[in-house]
Amino acid sequence: MEEVWIYIDSSEGVGKEELSSFDNALLKAGVGNVNLVKLSSVIPETAKFIDKLPTLEIGEVIPAVYSHITIKEGVASCGIGYATIKGRRGGLFYEYHDKVEEKVVREKLENMLKEAFEMRGWEIDEMKIITKEVRANDGLYHTALTIAAYITRP
Repeated sequence: MEEVWIYIDSSEGVGKEELSSFDNALLKAGVGNVNLVKLSSVIPETAKFIDKLPTLEIGEVIPAVYSHITIKEGVASCGIGYATIKGRRGGLFYEYHDKVEEKVVREKLENMLKEAFEMRGWEIDEMKIITKEVRANDGLYHTALTIAAYITRP
């Protein structure tokens, strides 16, 4: 299996239209000019996490685990969480979004990851939860985005 570098980010986008708000969030996360392919939840054993997104080509295809929610009023949050397997490499991502505060999303993701590991008979080595909360009351659309982009080249 080839090496994979995983970049994790969160952002908020604002726009006059729902889609432009989502697009703005993608741009702020550095993935607005690429084609995202939504992945399920498995972290390959060859994965390494990186802190800086490399330069991406316009139209490049990027596999990603992401969660987003767009609202025009109120509060909403999204998140992705991951856990790695104790004693080996690899792990799982889970994602969640709802019209709730950030802490609810964080708790939900933690519980879902614990259950997923329990179902597989794995023990958690490390767990990390990334969330984004947005509040809207200005007549514009607000999008919360959390994303883990899988880069297959250095």
